[in-house]
Amino acid sequence: MVLRLRLLCFFFCGVLQAQINVHPVVKSGIDSAIVRNKILKNKKLDTDIDKLKKESVANLYLPKVELEAAYGYMQGVINLDLPTEVIPLPPPLNPITLFDGFGSFDFNSQFYNASLMAKSVIFSGFQIPNSVRALEKK
Repeated sequence: MVLRLRLLCFFFCGVLQAQINVHPVVKSGIDSAIVRNKILKNKKLDTDIDKLKKESVANLYLPKVELEAAYGYMQGVINLDLPTEVIPLPPPLNPITLFDGFGSFDFNSQFYNASLMAKSVIFSGFQIPNSVRALEKK
């Protein structure tokens, strides 16, 4: 009876450890190796890239607004030298001469243009939701 009691105390009262005690120097070496591991860093970057791709695909439903504006100014001189033409009229009227001599014209002009355009995806043929689901599975 006493032996059974001692065995029960031994099994139930003993301290059980599930982890191995590692010296602090060795543990710091293991931790630094994990931090410096390139494969783990690349896997983390891949998951970050997948999250960004998922967000960008989901953002395709958001409308895009484009605003364009243009302004132009033009100034110059036009010189015309056309041959003179005479239009004969009946005798009580004097004949009319067109393009008599050399002509010079100064001009200036301004140009304004503005446009606003909104674009949005109405139906994508289920490509956007399927892409989002595929990226979630990945």
